[in-house]
Amino acid sequence: RIAKPVSHAFTASFVSRIANRVSRFPHFRVPPSPRYTPRLPLLPLRGPPAVRGCPKEVERIVRTYELMTIFRPEMAESDVRTEVDRVAAALTERGAEITVNDFWGKRRFAYEINHLNEGYYSVLQFNAEPAAITDIDRALSLSDQVVRHKFIRPD
Repeated sequence: RIAKPVSHAFTASFVSRIANRVSRFPHFRVPPSPRYTPRLPLLPLRGPPAVRGCPKEVERIVRTYELMTIFRPEMAESDVRTEVDRVAAALTERGAEITVNDFWGKRRFAYEINHLNEGYYSVLQFNAEPAAITDIDRALSLSDQVVRHKFIRPD
């Protein structure tokens, strides 16, 4: 009997034996093809971005925002008003201009939030730079008196 010449490196029986080993022993698994591995593209190394013009001439971007805040119903109304004034003062410290300070009072929720059915609503409308609201957003999310808050850009 004359053996047939093998046209490729692996015969069918060899491939089936390897497949059986892989299914029985997971450490024999073949790594995935490099074209399917997710990789981030390599970015060219660059210095800091170029600054255009003099820093004094850079125009400030001022946007209109609304801040709706819901406070806990256990608080007294006077305490809620002082908290709203503290938030407004913190915004003005960061360069915001308060245009409307609207206190809605105690209202019922449409659905239960944190086992609460009502809360004190307040709306602040102001003009500020985008960087001014980051500290306020963090402080309101950490506050125990605030049930929910939301910054909205009406334009």
